[in-house]
Parts: sequence; structure tokens; C-alpha cells
Amino acid sequence: MVAFTEEIQSTPQSGAHSSLNALLSDHPAREIPRLVEALGLAPYYLHHEDGIYMFQAKDISHLPKLPADYAFKGGAAREALKALLFPGHKSYPARDLDVIRFGDKPSELDQKIAAQLMDEDSLHGHGVELVKSFRSYFSSRDLTVNQILLDNGVIVCTEGALFDLAAGIVRPAKNEIRKNGWIKGKIFMKVLRLAAEEEALGHEVQIEDLPASPDVHPFHIALHLERALQRGEDVALKYLQKAEEFGIISSRCKSRDDLAAFVKELSGKIGEGLEFFKSLPYAIKQKIADDLETPSGSRDWRDIYDRHVFNDAE
Repeated sequence: MVAFTEEIQSTPQSGAHSSLNALLSDHPAREIPRLVEALGLAPYYLHHEDGIYMFQAKDISHLPKLPADYAFKGGAAREALKALLFPGHKSYPARDLDVIRFGDKPSELDQKIAAQLMDEDSLHGHGVELVKSFRSYFSSRDLTVNQILLDNGVIVCTEGALFDLAAGIVRPAKNEIRKNGWIKGKIFMKVLRLAAEEEALGHEVQIEDLPASPDVHPFHIALHLERALQRGEDVALKYLQKAEEFGIISSRCKSRDDLAAFVKELSGKIGEGLEFFKSLPYAIKQKIADDLETPSGSRDWRDIYDRHVFNDAE
């Protein structure tokens, strides 16, 4: 369990966000929905309201207790629901913990929490996400499986997130799909990476609602390749195989040699050399380092990351 500094630990931890407390206390108990019964979640069911479901999480002692109005998003929230859906399922350790706060103005506490829990985001000058409400948060997610929060031990998710996590479906959220079916390249590659991660753990996965002819920048391929490499070489190969299957790349990546050749080619396309792929196994780096020159005077890769990921220029 992450240990906060004394200052953060002394911050009031009065419980879940006020709107969640209102939903749980002001409405009489309803009949348990059939979907909840069918998924075996009745013992954890708390409430549902207009397509939003709430469950009592279990086995989250490894997570720190956040101050009032803060909640976990992303992987920590997804894994909390998966623990109810699939007891004993395999999972990866979180890269870092992603946090939101209900509010509209940044605070010093936001920065302190981000510095302790959100290493990668803090590195790029991004931290705690500010949101106005559950609905505004859910309507702005990139994937349906990310329409979920863990708020003081209570899992709050949309029906879409609940269904897709239970069914092993990975797809972009409806708000990310344009009228012609187009989605952003970074989201397309994120879908492929998450599917590859689940398959590497032995889980069955379905990919849905991706366009037939995506427009993907080489940096988006590289970004999610680096994140796949953080999970292991096997995940990286599965990710690239899915990229080939969906017509993103033409290379066939079935071995370490294939991976080395692809990284060498991709490094040249993004103009940042091998230094971008910090999780690349040493043996592969050695294999291609002598043939790949890092551009002289190249920008720090974090500048490229910010430009493509946070200030999307597609």
C-alpha cells in the first residue's frame, strides 16, 4: 500500500463524493437488475441510476485512501471491478495510479498527490484530473472500459463499462467516434495495446467498433509499443501482430529479431532514436544500437510526447 506523506494523511478523508452519497442515501433500494444477477455481482451491488451502477469493492487494501472528493480512475478502477467479476484473475501491476478530483480549480494538494502517485503524468506536467460530475467524466472517456471510477471503496461505472469488462470487449467510447466512423490514431492504438495485454494474460478479448481505414501517426504506434514493452516482450509482439492484422503496419513481427528490425525502422520515423524506447530489452538494444544513429540535437522525447498525446494535432 502506498504511504502518503503526513500532510496528505492528515487531510480530511470524510468519504465518497457528495453526489455519490446522495445517490446511495436518498433513493430507496431497487430490485437488483438482471444484468447484475447474471454477472454474479448481487453480493456487491449498491445502487443503479440511469445507466450508472455502483458496487462495493473488495480487496483494495493495496491502494492508498484518498482525501474526500478524490477518486481513482483508469487501471486501478478497472481492476477493482474485474476482481468482482473474475475472482483470482491474472492482472498486471499498475504503472501508476491515476486520480481525479471533483472540482474546477487546481490545488496544491492535487500536485502533491500527483507527485506521489502519478509519476509518468507528473513527468509531463499533468496530474490530477478535475471533473464536474460523474456524468461529465463518463461522457469524456476514450474507451467504454474507462467509464469507471473507484470512489472511497465504491465502484461507479456505466452500463457500457460493466458489460464490456464482463464480456472482454475493448472498443472506443461513442463520444470518440465521428459520424464517418473515424477515431483518433492514439485511441486506435490504445485499443490494440489493451487487447494485447489481456491476451498475453490468457484472457479472451474482442475488439469492436474500429474503423477499417484508420489514420495513425508513427508516434502513436511508438507510444503504445513502449507501453506494451513495459508489460513484456510477449505483449509487444502481440500488439504489433494486432497492428498488422488491422492494416496499421506491414511488418510481420513474430520473433525478437522481427521486433528489433521494427523498432529500428520506427525509431527512424519518429526521429528520436532508441532513447524513446526505455523499456526495450537490453539484448534488443544491443542488436540494433550500432546500426541506428540518434539524431544530433534532437529534442527531449517528452516534448514530442506532449505535442502528440496531450495537444493532439491530428
